[in-house]
Amino acid sequence: MKPQIIATTLLMLFSLSVLGNALNSSATMIFQQTRARKQESITFTTFISRPCLSNIYGYDVMRIQDCGMTTKVGEPMVPVKIVPVLLPPNAYVKNIELTSSEKEDLPGNYQIFPAQHPTIDIESELPKFVKPDPTVYKSDRAYPGILFENIGIQWMEGYKILNIRIFPMQYFPGEGKVTCYKSMKFTVTFTSNGLPPSKNTASNTKKTISALVINPEKTEVWLAPSRKLTASLTIDYIIITNPSLEDKFQALANWKIESGISAQVYNTTWIYNNYAGADNQEKIRNFIIEMHDNHATSMVLLGGDYNIIPPRYIYMEDCLSYTSEAGGGLTAQYKPTDYYYACLDGDWDPDHDGKYLEQTDTNSDGSPETCVEPIPDFYPEVYVGRMPATSETTAEFLVNRTINYEKTLNPETGKTKHSS
Repeated sequence: MKPQIIATTLLMLFSLSVLGNALNSSATMIFQQTRARKQESITFTTFISRPCLSNIYGYDVMRIQDCGMTTKVGEPMVPVKIVPVLLPPNAYVKNIELTSSEKEDLPGNYQIFPAQHPTIDIESELPKFVKPDPTVYKSDRAYPGILFENIGIQWMEGYKILNIRIFPMQYFPGEGKVTCYKSMKFTVTFTSNGLPPSKNTASNTKKTISALVINPEKTEVWLAPSRKLTASLTIDYIIITNPSLEDKFQALANWKIESGISAQVYNTTWIYNNYAGADNQEKIRNFIIEMHDNHATSMVLLGGDYNIIPPRYIYMEDCLSYTSEAGGGLTAQYKPTDYYYACLDGDWDPDHDGKYLEQTDTNSDGSPETCVEPIPDFYPEVYVGRMPATSETTAEFLVNRTINYEKTLNPETGKTKHSS
């Protein structure tokens, strides 16, 4: 497997891990809810931990539990947190208001570390260090200067989720001062045409949503529309591979069935011949969409390396675009990801120019400033993994190792029988 694919996958997983930590915050939340005839509101308070201070290259880095970091190159890297709020499926957001907060000014003076270019190739030289942007670091204005922003609605298995990005730390670079927020109280006002009738929703979906949103008790009230399966056969777990590796991966499918999970192997030749799409990646995605919608598939394994099951290459001009090459014979503007097969809502190439999630570096500074095609709904509908087999030998090795590992798991704890 090419290093770029591994590294990009790790980068995507790291980004998702940061987001996941923010979404699955252990911070205490306090809720209130009021409801008028056609207008409702949710009020919640999020409590923020005190920042942990470290030092990199003589600059101060402040991290806060359950927060990610801002990434604008050359500007202060400060904590940021995503707060997901569950809404009724037919809700329309009218207003988001920060109604009250508690903050403190940290003692001392700070020189906050400037965000740097990301690197995805673990074997290449690190990008050149970007010094602090003087227009920001000499300013007396607070950075980032806003306390929150609405970053839009996304959907997960029919549940409607509002995402609010909050900035619990404000940096005053001209003075070297930092203000941290201990708590922030928000009120979200929305309208709806009454609560939808109760629907049957899979318990595992409710569990996932409950762990994601700040108001998990509403998963029992604001239920997603129930899925109407057009086929009677449920297939929980599907494996996609090429014909030459199909027999090797059938052993894994047989093990899943033996373990009580319905599973099926499908080869790429059959998929390419039976599903429409602009390229093979879109054909695979359309196949997964149909399996999810019609057979309640929730888990997908890609059986093979990038030349067997192609990843989706997104287009992003950055500092690495000028120095390296990507896997699959494409130039470095194209970054591989399997997330395309997990997020089944939204169009990744709305202008149909072959540049998926297109982001351009308009001033050639090594960072994309223009998002030509905004990121579509990024909540996954299915779990996607990959066994990067390149031959029958490696496929058999990966399958056997997985089966042997799963045989050691304690079904009650999810841990290996040998772990304490």
